[in-house]
Amino acid sequence: MPARAYAEYALSGPPATSQPRFLILTSGRSGSELLVTLLNSHPQITCDGELLLTRRVWPERFMEGRAARARRGGKTAYGIKALPAHFLDVQHLEDPWGFPRHLADKGWKMIRLRRANRLHQAISSVRANQTQWHYRRGEAGAFQPIRMDPNQVVATMYVIEWTENQIDEMFKGLDYVDLYYENDLEDAASQAVTVTNISEVIGVPPAPTSTDLVRVNPRQTRDMVTNYDEIVAELRRNRFADYAVD
Repeated sequence: MPARAYAEYALSGPPATSQPRFLILTSGRSGSELLVTLLNSHPQITCDGELLLTRRVWPERFMEGRAARARRGGKTAYGIKALPAHFLDVQHLEDPWGFPRHLADKGWKMIRLRRANRLHQAISSVRANQTQWHYRRGEAGAFQPIRMDPNQVVATMYVIEWTENQIDEMFKGLDYVDLYYENDLEDAASQAVTVTNISEVIGVPPAPTSTDLVRVNPRQTRDMVTNYDEIVAELRRNRFADYAVD
């Protein structure tokens, strides 16, 4: 697959400046995979997932190859989802902090996706590492709460905060679409509005979209874990105390 992407870049000629491009930057467990599936169901959009999670010899050429493939497949717009670590730690970029600005200067549109409830984001991350990252229609059984190490939950919240600070720095001075899972992706109606807004920003006509991903987590924190009181007690010992409510 990587060799084919580089070959497609080599055969595609100069990058198509008329092909709309976009970058979704996120801290993870914020509904980003949901957004990717919604965008991929649009007839004119291809959105790759964590394309830069694996080290690429020439990351930008690899991206151009994937964009060329999308273009030959009849897709008008192309984008990728990434985490800051993909630029800072995985890819050997000359200026990893400035990579989003570099893309923006080339016409890429920037999209930021985050989650307002950092506790729910941390619990989702810890649970995914212990069970399954995503559930598709027909896969999910009855939800079963599990016990979580309160220290691990709080440590994950600190990691999320640090990652969001990295995104702040990377997007400083840039225009971007600012999305929150709770406002923009939590139900089908908000998902439709969000994809329509993104379509307008990147310059493609709106179209009906769908996803086969399903939500399994309950909405209340105390229903997600078996040791809710332990986690709340730990939260109250640090600056995440404001999340110790349900």
